[in-house]
Amino acid sequence: MRVIANFKIFIKEIVNILFPNLCFSCLAKTENNVLCSDCYNKIQFVTAPVCILCQNPSNTRICGKCLKKRIYYDRLICVMRYTGPIKDVIHNFKYTHHNFLADFLSEFIFAYIEAVPYLNICEYTLTAVPIHPAKLKERGYNQSYLLAKKIANNFKIPVKNDIIFKIKDNMSQTELKKTERADNVINVFDIDKNIPVNGKIMIIDDIFTTGSTVNECARLLKEHGAKEVVVLTLAKTVL
Repeated sequence: MRVIANFKIFIKEIVNILFPNLCFSCLAKTENNVLCSDCYNKIQFVTAPVCILCQNPSNTRICGKCLKKRIYYDRLICVMRYTGPIKDVIHNFKYTHHNFLADFLSEFIFAYIEAVPYLNICEYTLTAVPIHPAKLKERGYNQSYLLAKKIANNFKIPVKNDIIFKIKDNMSQTELKKTERADNVINVFDIDKNIPVNGKIMIIDDIFTTGSTVNECARLLKEHGAKEVVVLTLAKTVL
């Protein structure tokens, strides 16, 4: 089954290169060059009531599971669920050099931010979850930083790409079990102590799964002076 799945991904990637006017998910013809109307309408947005720390459905502000964890960030905001057609788009954005998809995906973030009553994004300095220099060289870009720049430009707020950096090229979180992910990010990141960190910081990432990566980044920011850390991700994995 895995071979078949990988073959389907391979075919989709070839088709996307040769026929860019096809939907990135179902391969139907589309005018907007990303998703056809049917696939677009299948996008699932994260809606209340949800826990403010994991975005899972919850009737309380913080769910029971999150109350038992040591979470360093103050709030998590996820725009959509990482499932269905949007999963195909994000996969292409992240792994197949389709960096132009940042324009399409960032529009969802803009709309979501403007619709959230409790968030004044102009109060924040943005930073993106970093990737290792070796991965950056291989991929050519950090997809989370591309999103962060789009957000910063749209709302006229600062973005800093040099606060946190990755010092260890660890195993991809996608290859690990849920219980292994927290250990996988220990001593993986560091912070530039010469750059003052204060006020409100917003960490931008593409996908939220267990939160181990962004929580480690938030820990570093809090320990070096950040008063508040909010995490904003494009999508949340459906567990």
